[in-house]
Amino acid sequence: DPASAERKVLLVGATNRPEELDEAARRRMPKQMYIPLPCERAREEMIHRVLTRGSIASQLSAEDIRKVVAKTEGYSGSDMKNLIQEACQGPIREAVRRAGAAVATLKEQDLRPVVLKDFAVASKAQRASTEPSEIVRYEQYNDKHGAKIVEDGEDGAMDEAVSDGW
Repeated sequence: DPASAERKVLLVGATNRPEELDEAARRRMPKQMYIPLPCERAREEMIHRVLTRGSIASQLSAEDIRKVVAKTEGYSGSDMKNLIQEACQGPIREAVRRAGAAVATLKEQDLRPVVLKDFAVASKAQRASTEPSEIVRYEQYNDKHGAKIVEDGEDGAMDEAVSDGW
């Protein structure tokens, strides 16, 4: 029943070219927001989530993880996912090379843990896909068209709006 109050739909769209949205599209999508690249804490959490779930063994110290996080400045969430997957394949590739024709006999215990070197090698295959100039463009678009949250609080935003004739 389309008239049912129980039925709710949230429409989400994404684009890498927000400035190409025409006025009609902007009117129909009134809440536009820029979602920035993952911060250091988010990138670190992505690494931890992959390496602590399932059966992926790793030998990464806190310092190793900080190094990976520092080297991935400017990476998108997708870039991070691909980098981590690529790094996790390092031990598999090495085991397959060692096993040669006996690859079918490999077992999980034949795989060494993921180490910092795997991330270094993976970084050659997976680099940041977003240029700094694109970030500037997105931020400029967001300043002009992005949704803003303004609350009546200590900053006096509501008082300022009323004094502006609202």
